[in-house]
Amino acid sequence: MGVIYKLKPQVKEQIVTLKKSNPNISCRGLSVAIFEKFHIKVSKSSINSLFKEAGLSLPVGRRSIKKKLEFKVEDKVQVEAKVKDEGEVEGLGLVLLKAMDYLLAGSYHLAERFKKSLPPETTNILAKTEALLYLYAAKLYQKSQLTCDISLLTGSEQGLSEEESQVFLNNLKQDKGLYSDMLEIITDSCWQVRCMKVNLADGSVFYLDGQMHTVWSSQYLPHDFSATLNNVKGYINKYFIENKPVILFSNPGSDTPTREFFDFILSADSGEKSVSSLILYGNKLEEIGAIRAVQPQRRFFILGLWPGQFSRFCKISIPDEFKPVYLEGLRKNFYVSSGEVTLSQPETKQKITRRGCAIKEGLGGQVKIIVLTNMPQEEISDEELMRVYLSRWPNLEEGFQDFNRKVELFTYTAAVSQASFDMPDLVKEAPENIDTLFKYYSGSLDLYLKQSFFPPGYAENDLFAVAERFYGLKAKIIAEKKLIRIVFCLPDRYAFLEDLNYMCRRMNEREILTSTGKKLWFSVQIVE
Repeated sequence: MGVIYKLKPQVKEQIVTLKKSNPNISCRGLSVAIFEKFHIKVSKSSINSLFKEAGLSLPVGRRSIKKKLEFKVEDKVQVEAKVKDEGEVEGLGLVLLKAMDYLLAGSYHLAERFKKSLPPETTNILAKTEALLYLYAAKLYQKSQLTCDISLLTGSEQGLSEEESQVFLNNLKQDKGLYSDMLEIITDSCWQVRCMKVNLADGSVFYLDGQMHTVWSSQYLPHDFSATLNNVKGYINKYFIENKPVILFSNPGSDTPTREFFDFILSADSGEKSVSSLILYGNKLEEIGAIRAVQPQRRFFILGLWPGQFSRFCKISIPDEFKPVYLEGLRKNFYVSSGEVTLSQPETKQKITRRGCAIKEGLGGQVKIIVLTNMPQEEISDEELMRVYLSRWPNLEEGFQDFNRKVELFTYTAAVSQASFDMPDLVKEAPENIDTLFKYYSGSLDLYLKQSFFPPGYAENDLFAVAERFYGLKAKIIAEKKLIRIVFCLPDRYAFLEDLNYMCRRMNEREILTSTGKKLWFSVQIVE
């Protein structure tokens, strides 16, 4: 039981006011709001006690962040889209929402909960859940006259007929406790991780942004680099449990290597600076999860060093002998040459020498980037090192310019005016039914796409405008060795080509993976 008599009257009044004005607000949300206004921490138990004292009902939404996040290698059986090259399909732009659902993993967690509500003989629950979700999405965007075959977006071979969807939905509606569980699953899926605090054995720390762009000296970094909780859990499983190499976009800063960057490199050696624990922070820098004990072991990294970066503190020794390497995603040759890089940290007087490879886009051109790693040659060749980096971060100069623009915007707006992704509130008058939640989740996917992948300002566009521009587009899905390629087939003089190209580049910088580990890759093709 919380001891609420310690709370000042104005704090109690503010909590009650916030709760009455927004019945769906969680205890955690109230705690954050009170901290921002009064700079005091109020526990969940104290808030619950105050609710009872004031005669307020408990919130229906997120029950708490009580569960400590469990990070383990998950064997998720997600159903992959049919990926035969079946030519252009009208309305396949709706696959953009499927990509968002892969990042949030909402369909997967909903399907796991539906298993408790459905007859034991029900099969292909995830495929049916995904199909049902996109049927609702198509209804939401009906003004765009989508004619897309929903089966192309799900694992269902025949799709989901109107009759089958109604039977599936009716079975779900028999479970009276399903609504509150669905609401919690959807809101949990939409959580954002702004950064990860990495604690080292010697007490030093550094930060990684949610999308794993680079190393930061503090948690005050752009909201633009946040990622979904599901996405970040995937990175943690991959990098800190499966012990695959951390692939960062770039070194931090431009003039001097930071202490934190050196700590990041040294933490891979499993010495006195080995990683001891991880803490995840949300968009408002609230703690949302932690791994309190990380097994100390040697780790590997791959990251980019840009030409001219750290010019006074960087010595690069790479011979002018470049070999061609074909990159599947970009469908073009790059050229690579190996050598070594020595970095100096002026404050600590430390020096670090690691293996590096230089990358060009043409034999006669300039070096575009140096890829730095601590992986030995016998573990990964120069060609594979380049391929691994560019598969994760395919946009070199344009990607670097976009990264710098976001950092600069964050710096000059003092971090206060920059919008972060927050899920829209449920309509307070909406009936508590499953149909409402499916529509809500579809709308949430649309909002996440607009805020996270399109140029600034797109979040202000209503869903019908975005549907007419993008969701109704013709596209085709092609299966390749390591990719599932989504090709938008556009008419000549398509008005929103620049915006769509920008979105494709940002999508390709994220690890949007199917259950088989294939990456979704987006591109554009102008057709006659």
